[in-house]
Amino acid sequence: MGFKGQTQLLEAKEHFFSWRLLEAYAIFRRYFDRIPFKPEKEHAEYIGMYVRTLAELGKDRELQFYVPELERHYSKTKDAWIGFTLGVVYYHLSPPRMEAARALFEEVAADPKAKNLHARARMFLANYYDRKGDFASCRRCIESIEDVEDPRLRPLVEIWQAVLLAKEEKFIEAERLYSKLVASLDPQRDWYAYASAKLGLAVLYLKKKDSEKSAVVLAEVRKLFEGRHFKSIQVQLKALESQMDGKEGMRPLLLEASDKDLQVTYDNRTVLMKQDSPSEKLLQLLVQKRFLDKQSIVTSIYGRQYNGEQDDKLIYYHIHVLRKRLKEIGVPSAAIASESSGYRFLPEVKRG
Repeated sequence: MGFKGQTQLLEAKEHFFSWRLLEAYAIFRRYFDRIPFKPEKEHAEYIGMYVRTLAELGKDRELQFYVPELERHYSKTKDAWIGFTLGVVYYHLSPPRMEAARALFEEVAADPKAKNLHARARMFLANYYDRKGDFASCRRCIESIEDVEDPRLRPLVEIWQAVLLAKEEKFIEAERLYSKLVASLDPQRDWYAYASAKLGLAVLYLKKKDSEKSAVVLAEVRKLFEGRHFKSIQVQLKALESQMDGKEGMRPLLLEASDKDLQVTYDNRTVLMKQDSPSEKLLQLLVQKRFLDKQSIVTSIYGRQYNGEQDDKLIYYHIHVLRKRLKEIGVPSAAIASESSGYRFLPEVKRG
């Protein structure tokens, strides 16, 4: 790459972190459109920023353009930086190709020649296992990350460390780390890490059942991004506010399984769900994982891969039926919160 191209990428990077996403997009788009002709190592370095720029601006479908070209180049060279770039694109497609992305990130993370990509690949793997509800694998991915020299990556690794602490219910340590990050980050110079830390703090307060503090943090984030086109931030805010509203006054569910059915009790009222029925499978998975993406729902009910928008109506139907069954015993619809990529189960659960 020539000096001019490198200078423009650094300019795009500065635009991205300083909220000027349209300016960053204009440069990144010109550069990434070179992939069919000449993929370069800088594509791996900047793909994360480019993908987030597309997501915030609502340009999700543009990633489809790069898939066949990246696949063609990777099949010929097996270069780790091309594999990493392809993995990030797979991860953010609609629908995402999660298993294909996981395989690529694992190859990159194990490649001694791709040391500069190890931290990024392992954070993607941590996110993959977190979505699957595999906490042990998620933890191993983060703990395997060695010292990170890149000052832009270091806060993201620390945010993951705070996430792990919260999952272990080490709330004091998690809050201390989140607060340190928020105090050290300048939202005008790195909005992404700052917003991630603040939203993580809001999630932590929800876990602690301190909805008042969570509401304060969410209000601060909403005010900071008011009037700006940051799609993913708005989606996360809406999902967290939905969780907060749904948890208010929500009592625990009691599940008692027999050989033939699942007995679900809420507020001294009971409903029976036939074993292996779609509603029973879906409820058991939601209780176990707490969050289900669309792929997991289709796999659990139909035993096949998620087929994009064609399956969305089927998924909504099964969620609707489950909400309706639970509503018979007084469980509010908000107990199953809708998020951009799936559904989250909010109530506490006890098993008999």
